[in-house]
Amino acid sequence: MRIARRVFGLALAVVSVAGVVAPTTAGAITTSEKQVILYKELGSQPYFVDMYNHRTVAPNNSFIWTTDLCSWSPDKPLGVDFSMPCRRHDFNYRNFKANAIWNATNKGKIDSAFLGDMKAVCAKASWYKKPTCYASAETYYAFVKRLGT
Repeated sequence: MRIARRVFGLALAVVSVAGVVAPTTAGAITTSEKQVILYKELGSQPYFVDMYNHRTVAPNNSFIWTTDLCSWSPDKPLGVDFSMPCRRHDFNYRNFKANAIWNATNKGKIDSAFLGDMKAVCAKASWYKKPTCYASAETYYAFVKRLGT
């Protein structure tokens, strides 16, 4: 009887510790919930920035956050920082594919949002950088529109 109590007590302790240490699915979200969030994010660059700033917290930690920023193009052409537009573009490509909502229409919306995000960066640039900035944005956009996959 004493041995049974000790074994039970040990098993209870192991289960208690495992419950505290083991990762849980608390905060996990369904694919359909992810899709709703992705469509909201696609419609709002500030929504993406908020998600990015809280990417380690549920439900944002359920998304793919890997990025190569602007791939082979400079992230900061002529000192104008396109890192966030490129980060958002990568986020959308990866997550729309992973959540079964990737199609030509959504690719077009993602690419258009990318252009809009870059133009927003250009709007804040110095007056003498704006023409080159807008030209760079159009070039980056033309590239992803034609070759982005």
